[in-house]
Amino acid sequence: MSESTTGKRYLIVGATGNVGTPVTAALLDQGEKVRCLVRSEQKANAFRESGAEVVIGDLDRKESLAPAFEGIDTVFLVISTNRNMEQHGKDAIEVAVNAGVERLVRYTAIKTDYDDHMPTAAMQAAIDAELKTTGLRYTHVRPSNYMQGHLVFAPTIQSDSTIYAPWGAGKVGMADVRDIAEATVEVLTSEGHDGKSYSITGPEAISLHEVAAAISEAIGKKVTYTDVPPEAARDSLLSMGLDAWVVDQYMIYFDAFRNGYGEIVTDDFTKLTGRPSRTINDFARDYASAFSPEPVEA
Repeated sequence: MSESTTGKRYLIVGATGNVGTPVTAALLDQGEKVRCLVRSEQKANAFRESGAEVVIGDLDRKESLAPAFEGIDTVFLVISTNRNMEQHGKDAIEVAVNAGVERLVRYTAIKTDYDDHMPTAAMQAAIDAELKTTGLRYTHVRPSNYMQGHLVFAPTIQSDSTIYAPWGAGKVGMADVRDIAEATVEVLTSEGHDGKSYSITGPEAISLHEVAAAISEAIGKKVTYTDVPPEAARDSLLSMGLDAWVVDQYMIYFDAFRNGYGEIVTDDFTKLTGRPSRTINDFARDYASAFSPEPVEA
């Protein structure tokens, strides 16, 4: 383990998530002092084994949060999509202020303007408004849709060589989670980011037809995309046991993607890291084994 570059103490709220996990790992690899807020002992062991301090707490129980924030310089705050996310964000910010935290890096969405038709965006906007009143130093990391989200299509790609989704021909500037994590670590461990927002995307806006083409090339087998009716997609998500409110939010975003909501591309990742962001072909090659029923030659 290398020596810490910052001498700071970091708290990761959302450490078990798609981005929180690699951010935690990268900070530990750099020798940083990292504390993770997790909801159960079952989830704590892996973080302790990797060298992180762990505090058990839950955003649903505000009274459990203070020990996690005590003595922390910088917080990375990820709030998962749920019907209480606005209160979770506001509670975490209040506890951070009371604990004397210096700086908060907030992980949010690429568009967080108030919109009656986008409840989660409105909730994110309300959290942002609260944060601005606190006097905390803050930075926003605003990612686009994840490339790794396409791993959910792996079973039907393996069985039917098909991606089924209700996106139409909509294009999204989707980003690789590895890039989002790298950009986040750069923001966390360097100065000059106060008050700034970084929208992390891939190098181009692409459709699911292009995702299918990239996976086809990576696994050496034709994969296609089939647009499905929204109600069929909703029923499928519910059958997976997802909360109905969360499924409704997904459906709102699927409809928005069909209509160009996600067609945003920035060079913020390159500005932060000095290198180009990963392409969908990079992602497909690196995850080829997940999509192919047969071993993929390197």
